[in-house]
Formats: sequence, structure tokens, C-alpha cells
Amino acid sequence: ATPIGNLKDITNRAVKILETVDVIAAEDTRRTGILLKHLGIEKKEVISFHKFSEKSKTSYLLNRLHEGDSLALVSDAGTPLISDPGFSIVERAWKENIQVSPVPGVSSVTAALSICPFKADVWTFMGFLPSKKSEKQKLLTSALARTGVFVFFDSPRRISSTLEFIGSKCDRKVMVA
Repeated sequence: ATPIGNLKDITNRAVKILETVDVIAAEDTRRTGILLKHLGIEKKEVISFHKFSEKSKTSYLLNRLHEGDSLALVSDAGTPLISDPGFSIVERAWKENIQVSPVPGVSSVTAALSICPFKADVWTFMGFLPSKKSEKQKLLTSALARTGVFVFFDSPRRISSTLEFIGSKCDRKVMVA
């Protein structure tokens, strides 16, 4: 997991991993480069690994692991696989008996829930809402029919229309973080 805003929010363990691995598979090499520079980690092999290249690079990276290299998978910000790339390599690694270890850190979901003014002992994470209006409305209508807290990601450009839609369907409390 990498910081979601403040570069100082990285764990000591994550720094050690980034210092010692042979290769870093990064969702955004530019942002990872900024993080590595902040941490004083230089001359590290960083390979682009985002939603458009994930499938094509998974075999290459798994071959590197089979050859003995070590790999860190990092998201743009946050935790890999939590609405971020990485599922294909993690799934294949498990199938090929390659050890996969989480390196916990900041999470935008748990950070928001930790200051939530509603009881959020049980919650549902919906990931990114669909960008297509009809699909988003269908998903939200289904979620609003249930009780409890649900968490989703939405684009800053669409959040106002999303909140208007929720307000037109029910009288629920909403927190925007």
C-alpha cells in the first residue's frame, strides 16, 4: 500500500520492501517515481503495470518471479486490487504457488470510515460507480434498498449528480470524503 495523499503515510515495512525488491510493478510510474525520490530510493527498476497493460505484463513478471527476482506491486495511491490493478498477477501467483504477501498501509475506504458519523461496523464496498448514468442509477437503487452503510468511489465531475440522484430516492445520511 502506498500513501493516498501525504507521502509520509507510508509504513516502514513498505519502505524496506521498496528498497530491497528487484522490480516494482507500478500503476503509474511517474507517481511511483515521486514516491521513490521522496524515500531516497534511486536506480530501481520500475515497470508500468496499469489496467491497460496488466494482462500483457503478468506473464513477464511471473517469469521474473520464477527466475528468483522479487517484486513489489504498487498502486497509484492506496492498496493494489482495491479498485486498482493487480488481480491478474495475484491470482496467477497463487495458482503457480508463488508466495504473495500483503504490505498493509493507508486505505481511503478505512480512512473515511474511521471518521464516519454513522455506525459502520458492517459496510459494503462498491468500488468505482459505473460512468454510464443508467448503470450507476441501477446500482445505487439496489444499494439504497438495503440497510447499512455502503461505500463507493465516484469521479469529482459526477459526484454532484450522484448525490442529487441519491437525494431524489431516499432520505439517507451521506458523508462525502
